[in-house]
Amino acid sequence: MRKLTAVVLAVLALVLFTGCASKRKALMVTQNPLQEAEQAGVALSLRFLDEQQLKRQFRSEENPFLTQYSRIFLRRILVFELTAANAGAGTVELRLTECKLAFGEKKYSATTRVQLANYWQTMDKNPKTSRARQLNAEKHVLTNQSKIPPGGALRGYLVFQGDLPDSGAAGVFVPLSGPGGPIEFSFDFQF
Repeated sequence: MRKLTAVVLAVLALVLFTGCASKRKALMVTQNPLQEAEQAGVALSLRFLDEQQLKRQFRSEENPFLTQYSRIFLRRILVFELTAANAGAGTVELRLTECKLAFGEKKYSATTRVQLANYWQTMDKNPKTSRARQLNAEKHVLTNQSKIPPGGALRGYLVFQGDLPDSGAAGVFVPLSGPGGPIEFSFDFQF
């Protein structure tokens, strides 16, 4: 009887696992993945990076930006490349934790380098690939606080992570602070 119960539980777990994993898919933007805006002397562009682009750029086992769809509890990773150029007279500042994603009914704060590295450290039991993922996150994800002087530029990844929907409208909010006060950028993407 115990063997039968164990077999039934194993089959149910397998059905549940494969059923959840098979319905998950990579997000694809339905419009131009690059959006641009300019205000108060700051030009900002935000480009959605899909999984195919991220796979071409990084080896899969060292890629900290790929969602693991086989996990029962999905934490989708969404990546945007942010580029900012300051043509204004004063320094502007970006605080990563103030950047937000509104997707579905929820709002998400940007993921920091440390948070992304910690996520992979707990998920990846191979120290070599875990370290490689950490180095890639440190190299590409924006720092927690960045100052852009007049004539300067900033480029890096803006990463969001969480229980994100499979499709729908998403808004990305990138606030900067400048000498004249806050400068708020908003971008809308359809997935």
